[in-house]
Amino acid sequence: MFRTISGVMCALLLCFGLAASAMAAPPEKSVRLGEFGLAKGVKGSLGGGMAVGTARYGAPGQSFPALLRQDMAVALGWAQSEEATAVLSAEIVEGHANMLKGHVDLGLTAEFVLTRDGAEIFRKRLAVSELRKRDIGGAAVAAVHFAKLFPALSRKLVEDPDFNAALKPN
Repeated sequence: MFRTISGVMCALLLCFGLAASAMAAPPEKSVRLGEFGLAKGVKGSLGGGMAVGTARYGAPGQSFPALLRQDMAVALGWAQSEEATAVLSAEIVEGHANMLKGHVDLGLTAEFVLTRDGAEIFRKRLAVSELRKRDIGGAAVAAVHFAKLFPALSRKLVEDPDFNAALKPN
């Protein structure tokens, strides 16, 4: 019985060792994050906060472009590399949290640009939105749900087939 257990342990260690060495290999696709900001013509207030109903809310601890950059870093995870020649930049084109009768209309749109060695290889405008039933917390709850659009938008880009095709090295 001891031989069986030790054999299984050795097999598991070998598998984990191979998996770890595979994970340590440089990724086929890598990117580094560039500038994230507001598109020209977007209300400057969206850089640090936004109006929801009659209340004013800021991005959690930072500006909304910085929040998008942070969520993009999480979504890209292993694909990030400071040595990457592909650079991802983004501009928030539109963001809103409109209080409607009985509902809250939330939306976020950004334009993403991927360059490699200074040449643009990908440009796409992506949007996420949500129509929620209005909560008791009103504007404060709407602001929390608006902040949740940022990781959703980041995932949408990471899952985009055109973006993934552009990330592949030449």
